[in-house]
Amino acid sequence: TDVTINTDHANDGIVSIVGPVACGNHELTITSGTANTNVDGITAVDNLSITASTINLGGNITTANILGNSVTLTGAVTLDTTIYIGTNNVNDGIVSIVGAVTAGNHNLTIESGSANTNVDAISGVNGLIITAVTINLGGDITTADILGNSVSFGGDVTLDTDVTINTDHANDGIVSIV
Repeated sequence: TDVTINTDHANDGIVSIVGPVACGNHELTITSGTANTNVDGITAVDNLSITASTINLGGNITTANILGNSVTLTGAVTLDTTIYIGTNNVNDGIVSIVGAVTAGNHNLTIESGSANTNVDAISGVNGLIITAVTINLGGDITTADILGNSVSFGGDVTLDTDVTINTDHANDGIVSIV
């Protein structure tokens, strides 16, 4: 069954899901308004939509192989660990992150295959890999000052605004757009 968790009321409540969630090809919608949402891994989700002031990701997100699958994160996103977001199945799905991502020196990999990926600003990322038919960038990309930092885009890149990709630190990194 599809699940909706909504704490978006006059007194918004924090949503915390500790441990991985196996969605069994169903939709998961989490709305916590001005409060935070904390989630560990989510697998086999048909459509995932999280709206919160801050979304703390503690595990990977993968979709089910269902036509129209998607991942939409609306709000500031913080990576608590290295994160993989994958909709790259036979039925590829769109990944949209509407809000700045703070990577905390972790890696971020997004694979949406023949679908689009839309991201706003990403900062503090050690390694960033995005593979999609079209990658829409809506903000600056800044790597962490860590040896071996890198940014790699596999697919057409569209700039939704002026964008700076910065790997220029004491430990300079590689930028690859293929």
